[in-house]
Amino acid sequence: MGAAHPTPDPSVASRRLKLAFGLCLAYMTVELVGGFLANSLALLADAGHMLADAGSIGLALFAARLSLRPPSKKLTYGYHRAEILAATLNAAAALGLAHRLGSLEVGKQADLVVLDAPNPKHLVYHFGVNLVRHVVKKGRVVVRDGALVA
Repeated sequence: MGAAHPTPDPSVASRRLKLAFGLCLAYMTVELVGGFLANSLALLADAGHMLADAGSIGLALFAARLSLRPPSKKLTYGYHRAEILAATLNAAAALGLAHRLGSLEVGKQADLVVLDAPNPKHLVYHFGVNLVRHVVKKGRVVVRDGALVA
């Protein structure tokens, strides 16, 4: 008596992937335009991150569509391995970037921004207001009490 697992409907999964892909591209576009208009490096950097996310979702969407092809004489299992290959490629890409995504190791210096806000909710209500108290860049204090350090 083995446990039966429900098989997901491929059309539902495809619709969800398409929705996620579209939303990711839409947010990326808004961040890109907003970053250029506001001259914001943070928004431009996040738009680049969203592009990478859209690429991963696009690869998964392509693999899901490819896996729906019927088996042939040459590929008797069909194209189901495309999904496994796409997942492996996405994982390898994520692991390849892991060393640059905020990991702290002995001897590595972190960039740090200290905000003057009592809690995270305060940031939403004071959007656009300079709440920066201190900034540490590559181990050096570059902003102290809201002013640049010479």
